[in-house]
Amino acid sequence: MSSVPLFAPRNVLFIPDFDFGDGGETADKLLIILHVNDKDGYIIFALTTSQQKVPNERLNHGCTNSADKLYSFFLFLKDRIIGKKSSGAPFSFDLNTFVFI
Repeated sequence: MSSVPLFAPRNVLFIPDFDFGDGGETADKLLIILHVNDKDGYIIFALTTSQQKVPNERLNHGCTNSADKLYSFFLFLKDRIIGKKSSGAPFSFDLNTFVFI
């Protein structure tokens, strides 16, 4: 089995007690690695949330933009297989999971 770096694009990492840096409470978060630039030493990532802030009629797997341009998000529908765990087992989110853009 090949070794994949922890901070590689497309990896989803579980971060227990993520500190948002605003002095508020910490929370368990999932972090999606979008891009890694080894030359300049930066990582672009997105945090996920299961807190729904959009109307039910806007829920569909994939990218959604509101007509009024007030919000954009990507939704991973719960229980929809979107990849594989490091063990090779299928991976899906247990809850509807949003990445707000």
